[in-house]
Amino acid sequence: MKHIDPRLLGLLFKVNSWLKAFNKLVKNDLTQILQVMKFEMQLHKIRFIIITIISIFLMVFSGFLPTILLPFGFISDSPYLFFTISLNLFSFLAPLFSCLLFSGVICTEYKRNVGFLRLPVLKKHQILIGKFLGNYILTLIVVAILYAMMTVFAFLFYGPPIVLTPLISFIFLSLFLLAYCSIVTLLSSFMPSALSVIITALALFLFGFTILQSIGQAIFPELEPLYSLMYVFNIVTVSVQPDFMAQERVYVDPETNYHFWSFPTVEGALLTLFIYFLVSIALAYIIFRRRRG
Repeated sequence: MKHIDPRLLGLLFKVNSWLKAFNKLVKNDLTQILQVMKFEMQLHKIRFIIITIISIFLMVFSGFLPTILLPFGFISDSPYLFFTISLNLFSFLAPLFSCLLFSGVICTEYKRNVGFLRLPVLKKHQILIGKFLGNYILTLIVVAILYAMMTVFAFLFYGPPIVLTPLISFIFLSLFLLAYCSIVTLLSSFMPSALSVIITALALFLFGFTILQSIGQAIFPELEPLYSLMYVFNIVTVSVQPDFMAQERVYVDPETNYHFWSFPTVEGALLTLFIYFLVSIALAYIIFRRRRG
């Protein structure tokens, strides 16, 4: 049996040492991130409960009670239309409770007398990831509760079978919130207070993207407005329809050549949301890392 080259043994030893150090670093990171995430969820427990109660209240009084109190003809012809109408409320609720939970992700760290930044054992990427995941999980829980309520209402109104297409809509809304919450986190990385973040983020979604889309379509009428999150959000409501992928997405005015876009393709929506998420969260981390106070 031939002897192993000592240089190869040395290289293997170095690689093994690097792997052990890397595993230790990853394990330490995950432990710290989980601790930050748990603390953040505990810190926002009261806010989460209030947001959940308000969301349920709005859902009941805007979807359930009008349906059972008004004449029978008010009930939608199909459960799919019922879900579409109910999800229109999400175009305001989703950005609102995202802002309430994410507005202080970074900026409050510099306003409190105590915070994660005061703990030298924690690094900034651990703080950012832990706080983002903690608030994102709380946001998804609220959304899941509202989707479960809509499913129950649809079952009570229309009977079996249980409609499963809202699960697709839930996935799209989860990805939309991932992108939008990363934008709120980016705003929190350089704005002075949580209130300023809430106002800016809501104005950006409700008005900014709409204005941007109008200007973009006026200049480039044939360009699909994938740059607008307000437009991309349309796939959340339309995806509850079982045949949404076969529906007409654009109407072209023959006289003006103006394009009226209804909703994006699945590929277009996913690409846009992931780009918004990656760019926003990367910029948020860079600013957070360099921010001194």
